[in-house]
Amino acid sequence: MKINITGFIYHKTAEDFSDCFDRYAINPENNRFSIADGVSKSFFPGIWAELLVNTYVNAREEVNFNNAEILLKIQNEWLEKVKEIVNKPNQKYFVRNRFNQGGAAAATFVGLSFFKDNSNKYKWEAYALGDSFLFFIPDNSLDINEDFESKVNYLSSKKNLEFDNYPDFFESRNDNHKGKIQRKEGQMQAGIFYLMTDALAEWFIKETESARGEIHSWKNQHDFEIRIEKLRKSVMNNDDSAILVIRIEDDKKDELIYVDHSISNIDEFILKEKEEQQKNVAQEEVENIKVEDESVNTDTSENGEQNIKTEIQEPLNEKEGVLQKVFKNLTEKF
Repeated sequence: MKINITGFIYHKTAEDFSDCFDRYAINPENNRFSIADGVSKSFFPGIWAELLVNTYVNAREEVNFNNAEILLKIQNEWLEKVKEIVNKPNQKYFVRNRFNQGGAAAATFVGLSFFKDNSNKYKWEAYALGDSFLFFIPDNSLDINEDFESKVNYLSSKKNLEFDNYPDFFESRNDNHKGKIQRKEGQMQAGIFYLMTDALAEWFIKETESARGEIHSWKNQHDFEIRIEKLRKSVMNNDDSAILVIRIEDDKKDELIYVDHSISNIDEFILKEKEEQQKNVAQEEVENIKVEDESVNTDTSENGEQNIKTEIQEPLNEKEGVLQKVFKNLTEKF
């Protein structure tokens, strides 16, 4: 089977990528893919979401996040990363207070893997917690909007397809997780897997057929950003948005062949933003220096002009006085 993967990610309108807490990861060598949505009001959720997705895709053995030992390992990694940030010399006091009070991150999660069963046939397996979703639509599926639940294979831990602001999640401290992780598996076949965070998932459920066409029109990150901004004006919530699209083509061969994968990298976007911000700060400093220099030059120019006028006027005044004296003496004689 041939596999093609694309992935896009985008922050809320009027925010930056550094404010985005969605994350995804792929590892074709392990046949693993995952996506997570860090809960924005929690404590350093981007770090937590990133640890969840990377741990899942990079593990060689089966990853079951119901296993307390695996979660404890990730929680300790999160704690060490956050400690480094919190203990920086210039860190704000309220960040330190929240950390000392036990502030924790929360994130929803979906993980997908491909594996061979006992009969040497490929199957897929997925785990999900929260309102991030996995959808699988087999090739040649028609009229999905008319019977979504029977024609679309989907997975999340939501009990229904209604969205709210209280999703299930994994927490980065203790075992205060909300909800129970759900699992599903199936035989590999031609079709498309979609892994989405909640804003995209809600839109996809409501607008499935038109949403599929829309998604297939996204050729690059620029397309994705432009179209998401437009969709937010009508049918989509303004929220961080991330999607992995995994296309499966049945070429009648036994092995999985990854033809192409094009995944937008949020770390590169954040780095670019920082460089642009530093460039803008440097430019402002240059402009301020120019303004100061112009002010000094103007003062110098005005003073210089006044000095020149004085140098010229003083001799003229002296000459004028001498002529007046000569004229006075002549008039007195006559």
